[in-house]
Amino acid sequence: MSTTSNDTLINQLRFGTNPIYAVMGVVLFVSGTIGNLCNIVVFMRIRTLSRLAASWFLLASFVGSQMLVSTSVLSRAIFGITGVESLATSVFWCKFRWLIGPAGGLISITCICFAAIDRYLITSRQVNRHRWFTPRRAQYIIVIVVFVWFMTSLPNVFLYTFPSCSVTNAIYSQYLTFYNISTYSVFPLIILPIFSYLTWNNLRGGVMAGIGQNRLQSQVTRMMFAQFGLVFGASVPNMVLQSYLAATRNIAKTPLRVAQDGIVSCVLTMISFAPHAMVFYVYLAVSATYRENVRTVFFSCLPIINRVTPLNEQPLQRITKTGTN
Repeated sequence: MSTTSNDTLINQLRFGTNPIYAVMGVVLFVSGTIGNLCNIVVFMRIRTLSRLAASWFLLASFVGSQMLVSTSVLSRAIFGITGVESLATSVFWCKFRWLIGPAGGLISITCICFAAIDRYLITSRQVNRHRWFTPRRAQYIIVIVVFVWFMTSLPNVFLYTFPSCSVTNAIYSQYLTFYNISTYSVFPLIILPIFSYLTWNNLRGGVMAGIGQNRLQSQVTRMMFAQFGLVFGASVPNMVLQSYLAATRNIAKTPLRVAQDGIVSCVLTMISFAPHAMVFYVYLAVSATYRENVRTVFFSCLPIINRVTPLNEQPLQRITKTGTN
């Protein structure tokens, strides 16, 4: 390849990141904001959900996801559209983004994992486990989760320097790489498949026999694997990216390879935001129950409580809502 054509390819790859950030950023920001707000409204309007521990975990996850979408995704969308790094124009925005974004993402992932654990407990053969996670305990756990992840993200406020809004401390930069791999990828890829399988195994074993078992299995199992599939599909690319960046950190790279790494990093980074922006639409696609709840909240004048849970289906409602939300 000639020097001229090589330089042309490098420039094309470098400028190619902007359209990707612009298109994927706008799509994820708009769809994510609408979806997360709809999820929050539905969970807050349906009064029966307040009695479910998993609903509190999922509600917290929606809030955390919107924190990430409103900072991390939005900043990339602005950069893609304008070509100006918004984080380098404001000290406040730089510090705010690196505090709220990571904390929100980890709050969301952690609460989703707790919801998966709750699904396993509520379908356990040991009845005493059904009340291990009560709504009040779920609220306490959420407060602890929020506190922990804000504290772990707090150093970003001091170590992301302005105007570059990047980490200049080599030790902390290396720590962030392994921290991101562990929290955003390894953690959910261990918790979610384990408890999804255990829940599915409980349901397959007929733990809830006599309470609408067929409907229960079709609703909960479908949502369980749909949710895990979304997180898995986004976590694996992120883990590969972060592992590659860690392995090649001290390797000298040609300008072409740097440009190639940049375009791949751009795509995989945007894909990693999908679980925080698309879960509402996944719920709509796979759960007739959730579609009915959305119609009830936004389009129906009938009393919500009468459209959601007949009294003789309360046990099924707990399982159905936990799985479908």
